[in-house]
Amino acid sequence: MTCPKNRYHLCTFDKMKGHGVQPLEASPTSGGSNSHVLEFDLPRVRPARLRDYVRQDFIAGNIILKVQPKEDLIRCPCCHSRNIIRHGFAERWVQTVPIGFKPVWLVIPVQRVGCRNCGVIRLIDIQIAEPRRWYTKAFERYALARQKR
Repeated sequence: MTCPKNRYHLCTFDKMKGHGVQPLEASPTSGGSNSHVLEFDLPRVRPARLRDYVRQDFIAGNIILKVQPKEDLIRCPCCHSRNIIRHGFAERWVQTVPIGFKPVWLVIPVQRVGCRNCGVIRLIDIQIAEPRRWYTKAFERYALARQKR
């Protein structure tokens, strides 16, 4: 099942019981009679272009989405060359726009790369959050808009 641009499949209906999150629509899947795929509108979030969805978890009332950068985004942060050597990764947690009243966290493995052209060894730029910030740019816009009310 493919996702339209502004819809992302988060989990099956069985996993969502008891979490208080209401879906926009539920459609039966081929998995079984009680299994439904829930779809949520996520405005202003564009992980389809920047990230590949891996999995989700629900911990202490938080929605945790694990995503990874797409291969074409893994390049040197200085000269933007794709001629790189991978040197492991650092896991980064950033908060993004909530779904309903549930806080949403993105867990992103940020690749550490060594550039063969310019010789630097650095973490790639994840583009959805400023360096050393615990929140995304979308969450910053959301918080500022809520403050103006």
